[in-house]
Amino acid sequence: MKICLTGPTGYVGGRLAAKLLDAGHSLCCLVRDRRKLDSRHWRSRTGVEVVEADLEDRDRLAGLRSRPVTICGSIRAGSILSAPG
Repeated sequence: MKICLTGPTGYVGGRLAAKLLDAGHSLCCLVRDRRKLDSRHWRSRTGVEVVEADLEDRDRLAGLRSRPVTICGSIRAGSILSAPG
């Protein structure tokens, strides 16, 4: 299964990415800066696609809707994606 993972440059997301790849999944890693993945040992593995975008970039995210999404990235208070209230 191809899984879109936000936050793969962080502590949780980086470890989750490795586990998902070990389980046979392929990944679409959503990052703001692809260079931050350079130090990840799993970055060069088969099945890793990197998409540069921000979580608030609706146009860029529109093509990812058909994939299961795992969110490990943070969302700022006041963001268009944060819960009201």
